[in-house]
Amino acid sequence: MKTLILSICIAAAVAISGCSLLDTVAKDENKLAVQYATLKVIDGDTQKAEQLKGWITEARNYVDTSAEVTVSYLADEARVRISGKISDPADMLLAMAILNEAERRIGERLGKGPLKEEQRVKLLTVFDWIESVL
Repeated sequence: MKTLILSICIAAAVAISGCSLLDTVAKDENKLAVQYATLKVIDGDTQKAEQLKGWITEARNYVDTSAEVTVSYLADEARVRISGKISDPADMLLAMAILNEAERRIGERLGKGPLKEEQRVKLLTVFDWIESVL
């Protein structure tokens, strides 16, 4: 569950801005896209908000403590989390297509290896954006 919200944010940023979120984390439109996507996911549901807070805590811990954080690992973890949460086949197809495209675009920009320290810091900034609307 630690990466579902990360995947949603990455997918939203790629879909809305058409560029790599981690390369452009300082841009206000990406912050807005992440916050908007987060609010759409929780849709006023306090239980979902609490669940997302827990996921952010887990994701932050993973990024802080893991020696190697990779885009492919995060995407794979998101696939596992998404498959257990989306029951509608059409929604599942769309979610997987967005996730696959996000992973492809970000992988092209960042490569398949571990995220660099600067990229990890930017990722933690995205977590801050999410938490700010929960």
